[in-house]
Amino acid sequence: MNPLTSVLLLLALQQQPVQRPPRAADQWIAEDKARHMFTSMALVNFAAAGARIIGMDNKDALVPAIAGTAAVGILKEVYDKRVGKPFSFRDLAWDAVGIGLGAIVVSHAR
Repeated sequence: MNPLTSVLLLLALQQQPVQRPPRAADQWIAEDKARHMFTSMALVNFAAAGARIIGMDNKDALVPAIAGTAAVGILKEVYDKRVGKPFSFRDLAWDAVGIGLGAIVVSHAR
């Protein structure tokens, strides 16, 4: 193999670094934030319904429902951090809004 072929082969095999698009800024208002809010709201309602099924009244059912939903939101952000995504306190804020709305719905349920 001549030297020119070797150089061309080395250049062809050289890997270029992968250019990743820049991450979108973590905005306060975004589709992702609505998902966090509605998911948290639904989880509070489902968890409270499950607690009522096992015999808790509405007021007592809110405690494990809120705690469990908050834990799910925090664990989701920890997971994001572990897989290389940013940990978002804004996502947690929207989770809290959803938890609050879910608690309002549960407290007005019969």
